[in-house]
Amino acid sequence: MPTLLKPFQHLGALIVLCLSALMLTACSTTIALPEGAQAPKLQIESLTLVNAQDEPYFVVTYNLEHRSLTDLPLHQVRASVFIRDTLVAVTRADTKGTMISNQGPQQLQVKVPVNVGGAATFDSLANSSLLMLQGSCALSLIFTDDPEQKSFNPSASYNGLIRVTR
Repeated sequence: MPTLLKPFQHLGALIVLCLSALMLTACSTTIALPEGAQAPKLQIESLTLVNAQDEPYFVVTYNLEHRSLTDLPLHQVRASVFIRDTLVAVTRADTKGTMISNQGPQQLQVKVPVNVGGAATFDSLANSSLLMLQGSCALSLIFTDDPEQKSFNPSASYNGLIRVTR
């Protein structure tokens, strides 16, 4: 081997080793499901607008049930709220460490701050004298980020009246 290339004779092996380590690290970060896990069932129960100290937010109340052998780790809750087809609130709440019991249906809630639409939307919702609003909501729960098991993450939608509380 020429003397100029001697320092690089193990470079190919080093590159292969680094790429292998990178691939193993990438694979190990996938959120895995417990053995025997079954897809949860999700249903939105209600949507409420709360005006607390001029900072309105929505509360999405939902029912969740799964029949897996063990509790399931919930990693993220994603919600979008619309009023008359206009997006007014979005959240992506990280819930790592939250375990969903397999002991029957549970009623859970997620708070979605009014954070889309600017000051006019905020003021309109904060000072609304309406008792009911027409709206909709999309909700997704993330239990796994494995592309082969994306169907395991339940989604639900709601379309109807939004209760307003002060």
